[in-house]
Amino acid sequence: MRNTARAFWIGLSLLAAMGCVEEGLFTECPFDETIEANCVSSETGVALTCIVKEHPQCPEDICLRWESAAQATCTQSCKAATDCPNGSQCTPFQDNASTAGETTTDCALQTCYCVQDADLGL
Repeated sequence: MRNTARAFWIGLSLLAAMGCVEEGLFTECPFDETIEANCVSSETGVALTCIVKEHPQCPEDICLRWESAAQATCTQSCKAATDCPNGSQCTPFQDNASTAGETTTDCALQTCYCVQDADLGL
């Protein structure tokens, strides 16, 4: 009986711990319909790069959809290439649009985010 109770509490503790695991960078974070509608150019119909700076599903609060990406993903701000995990680049943005789509190692004067290589076509 004692072993059964111990096993029960261990199992319950593991389930509770699993429920508290935070999502990581580059996990999907959905935009609502209003944001989705604003992420397409009304002039050309082309998808725009969009950023939500306070998304509740992202550990760093930032949810980004690069113009060519099918889904928005959680990301983080960066100041240098070394701030981003492997497989991503520190990329400059200005007003929810990429300034040039180029990666940079110096983001001291502009806002930059980690963007996955695949989204950049790398």
